[in-house]
Amino acid sequence: MVLVRKLHQGDDEYAAWRRWMREIGRARERYYFKTEVDPVATSEPATVGLMLSAAGAAGLIGLLEYPTRKRTAEGGDWCYGRCDLWLLSPRHEDDMGWAFEVKRRKITSRSRQQLLANSFRAAWRDAGTLDVSEGSKRLACAIFYSDKEVDDGTECARTLKKLSTMSDWAWRISHQGDLAPLYIFLKQRRRGRSG
Repeated sequence: MVLVRKLHQGDDEYAAWRRWMREIGRARERYYFKTEVDPVATSEPATVGLMLSAAGAAGLIGLLEYPTRKRTAEGGDWCYGRCDLWLLSPRHEDDMGWAFEVKRRKITSRSRQQLLANSFRAAWRDAGTLDVSEGSKRLACAIFYSDKEVDDGTECARTLKKLSTMSDWAWRISHQGDLAPLYIFLKQRRRGRSG
């Protein structure tokens, strides 16, 4: 059974995103019960593929690893690049969709703040390389998973809490059985590379 808990009490989330989070949990469970392997632990592309499959089950339309233009670090010129994930809700006013740059990281109760913060910042930087017209929203997505529950009171648990407050949207997807929780943090880029 999948339990989705919102970690950030800020802006209202899209109803489609709550359905999407539930479907991510369900897809993760289905794959795990068939293979005894956590699909999120497989690779970042596999994780984004799982997110895309779950989006379809939630009624969203999506593209995986699609070609786009990205701003380079040196000089700010445009070059060929790929965006990890694009989604669109047919029933939502964001008719340009949402462009996601995704980073995923395995954590343990012993993980330090720097490890989590670096993944969060990397997703933020990548989202900033996308053209501001890439979608209605450009989103940095940091995903954290582990083999077992993160102990309360640890630096890792405190950092997860801090990152959730820094995010525009944040969820914890819990499972019964052997799968440890999955944490998903989204932060919207409102301006270009520097904003």
